[in-house]
Amino acid sequence: MSKAVKSAALAAFAILVATGCTSYESAYERAVYDEEPVYCYQSLGSADCYRTPHRRDDARLVNYYGPAPSRTAPPRLSKAARPQPPPAPSGDTPAAPADVAERPAAEPSAAAQPEAEKPEEKKTGWRDWLPLATVGFGALQVIAAFAL
Repeated sequence: MSKAVKSAALAAFAILVATGCTSYESAYERAVYDEEPVYCYQSLGSADCYRTPHRRDDARLVNYYGPAPSRTAPPRLSKAARPQPPPAPSGDTPAAPADVAERPAAEPSAAAQPEAEKPEEKKTGWRDWLPLATVGFGALQVIAAFAL
């Protein structure tokens, strides 16, 4: 490659990197940036407007005045609002209620049973063939529609 092609490619790459560092701000955002911020979200009856953006409702955003919701800092959660793990069980936890039935013991699997004790195979009934019959009948209807 010639020196001119290399320098042109390097300049194009530098411009691409420099434009990636800037953020896009539309004309609408520049026009309403100094307005008192209002963020309106669609609800069942009408639009509900708030002074701060609600991140959980971003999909229902109707309009806003002021900075774009994506440009505002997310709210800081208090310690009580942050997810907490459940408390560790202690020795003084109450016993299970009396009306809760005990879980029955697991039965051994059929593979673990000796050959003599294995139950006989279940015979298939018409209900086992119903999905296949339904698909076959649908295929016959499609064929009949094209044939007639």
